Amino acid sequence: TGKIEFGPYDGGFLGDQFYGGKILMNVITESKLGPRGLYQLDTNTGQVTCLFKTTDFLQYKDNWFGKDDPIMWSFTHSKYSVDGSFLAFTVDSGPGGGQHLFICRADGTELKIWNKLEKDIGADKPLHFLWYDTDTFCGVDQDTEDMTPNNLYVKRWDRFGSYIEILAGP
Repeated sequence: TGKIEFGPYDGGFLGDQFYGGKILMNVITESKLGPRGLYQLDTNTGQVTCLFKTTDFLQYKDNWFGKDDPIMWSFTHSKYSVDGSFLAFTVDSGPGGGQHLFICRADGTELKIWNKLEKDIGADKPLHFLWYDTDTFCGVDQDTEDMTPNNLYVKRWDRFGSYIEILAGP
């Protein structure tokens, strides 16, 4: 119809997909919504909820490379799992930093880092990751610490970073 139903919202952009009428919003600057963070817009009700602020990730900064100041951080690549029960997103730690992959339940609980090493957190995430099913990811293996060659193959891992299989090769 061309009618604006919600917003307009400033300071960010929509996540990579939606589920059940909900869309993730990556707010990368201070905005009318609130501080930098990961928000969820429920298109059924118009309600916007802040799931995480960048400052919620201060506890991880000593284990990753990048800027120490959360004003330099942003959320990107936010995605719902295929059944909407989990979220995956990256926290970009600013210029010269990396994108650090996190996974949690759709309500923001059970936050986990997609990394087994607990060092340089998230730096070993797959490139261009997608949910394969409710519990696994697929993506390009450029620099993952999964004890397999980093050979640009498309591989599959569980939510905790354990290698499962090769899906495609170069």
